[in-house]
Amino acid sequence: MPCFDGFSIDGLHEGADGIEAVKTFGMVLSRLHIRHCRHAVHLVERNRNVIVEACHLYHNRGVGIYYDRVDLHQSNIGDCHISYNAGGGIVSRGGNVRNIHIGNCDLEGNHPPEDAPPSAATANILIDCRDSDYGTAEVAITGCTIQHTHRSPDSANIRILGGSRRFHEGHVTITGNVFSDVQTNVHFRGVRGATLTGNTFWQAFTHNLLIEDSEEIAITGNNLNRNPRYVRASLGAMPHDVLIRGSRDITVSGMILRGVRNKEGGFRLEDCQRITIQGCTLGDCDGPPLRLAKCDGVTVTGCLVGDADRTDATAIECTDCGQIEMTGNIVYGEVETV
Repeated sequence: MPCFDGFSIDGLHEGADGIEAVKTFGMVLSRLHIRHCRHAVHLVERNRNVIVEACHLYHNRGVGIYYDRVDLHQSNIGDCHISYNAGGGIVSRGGNVRNIHIGNCDLEGNHPPEDAPPSAATANILIDCRDSDYGTAEVAITGCTIQHTHRSPDSANIRILGGSRRFHEGHVTITGNVFSDVQTNVHFRGVRGATLTGNTFWQAFTHNLLIEDSEEIAITGNNLNRNPRYVRASLGAMPHDVLIRGSRDITVSGMILRGVRNKEGGFRLEDCQRITIQGCTLGDCDGPPLRLAKCDGVTVTGCLVGDADRTDATAIECTDCGQIEMTGNIVYGEVETV
């Protein structure tokens, strides 16, 4: 049960990791400063019951905390400052990983430089299960500030890429976080069984929320707005939209989405089935606040869509859709069905 407490590591060799853990049980990392290394914390082969607390992991060339194709169950990351790591902040890639708990952390700018190729794109928190038979599941991300930087190509605050085995793992909870200043704030692809609740989003330079080929997702009580305090002409018009495509069995409730600068629409559903939208406020959008295309089995109830001063604009657009039910909504503007 190795314990590391209260010292600094400053990497002097390009290939040096700060701490590499192989086949440990009950490892505790506490009050560490790790910088200028390849990866600050590198978890490989097999480990169990890892705790990382009150650490500063800064300016590393690779990843802040790297689950590198590791077999690891039970890990807690709390009260850490993880910033400016070029390969990502917290990254789980491949392996067989369960029970990652990330709480009360600040993760900022964990992306490659702006001149990096798109293939180098990563995230402040990246979970990539694409080449794993077992994937990563049972994840909680709560009470964190996660932000920066939109200048890096295809940057994201949280990106989860599934596809290890369809209908296999899942169970992700993302609650009470603050997201801003990246290309896409939250990106799910091939994800099942996720909950996204009570988060605040702003400064999304491509999408606030992008969900692709996913299912059984609950999205509740999130606020996605454009606060005038953060609007600067030098940043341009950020699209700031929500796009769900190729997905099914998703519920979106209590969402506030305003200030979308994308003429294609504010909240867009494309090629989706069995979607519930309830009690949402959608407005101040350059395009239709709600746009459905090639969708079937969608209910929209108790929502406020559009703006009272733009009743001549299209508020809801449905194109090539099947069964769509809309009841009890207040709609400012036209409802177009094509």
